[in-house]
Amino acid sequence: MSSTNSGSGSQQSRKRIPAEQRRRELTAVAHTVMARDGAFGLTTRAVAKEAGVPHGSVHYAFHSKDELIRAVVRDDIDRSTAAFRRFAAPEANTPEHAASPAEQATGSAAAPAQTEQAVSPEGILHAAFASYADNLIGDPWEEAAQQELALMCARDEQLRVIMQESNASYRELIGSILDYLAAATGKTWAQPADMLAENILGALFGTAQLWLIDRDDATLYASLATLAKVYAAQLGK
Repeated sequence: MSSTNSGSGSQQSRKRIPAEQRRRELTAVAHTVMARDGAFGLTTRAVAKEAGVPHGSVHYAFHSKDELIRAVVRDDIDRSTAAFRRFAAPEANTPEHAASPAEQATGSAAAPAQTEQAVSPEGILHAAFASYADNLIGDPWEEAAQQELALMCARDEQLRVIMQESNASYRELIGSILDYLAAATGKTWAQPADMLAENILGALFGTAQLWLIDRDDATLYASLATLAKVYAAQLGK
């Protein structure tokens, strides 16, 4: 009798975690593994060990490593778009970017702090780029892991599709900011917006890579301020 009750209690104590919740939790663990060990250290076995769960639990949530990588990339996109999307809407007219210590020291953050500049294309682009820099400095190893992941996927034809989808999402997001600026000012971009979005995406990722090596905050913010000025000038009269 006692053994039956014990077994019943043991079964009741095991709470079944919904599959979607389990995937979210393991995706967060995957970010931790990548930030610490690099993208090439991301394996289902490493995630299981970090999460303290059986290896089979990870395979139950993600049927393959590719599926796990796709979830990690999708999560990164969701976080990045949340940070950028506010600059592609009318409420972006309110200055929301507070100057970081590095920006204050160099004077590079003056633009978004003033309402009259924040409504300008340069001010909004500057605020968006500075927001990207804030996230980069706040979690450098996550950015390093994502860049490593992109290179890893470039070597694999099937994984490459995942990063192509990721880049397409970033292009669409940047394009939405450019479309908003054109509509808000009644002006036209000197180049097609999709080409400008491609250029901006490459400039942001390249600047981030340089900062990961040099760790020069002042140069990072100053470079992004210059980029904002250069691209804003592409908006015609």
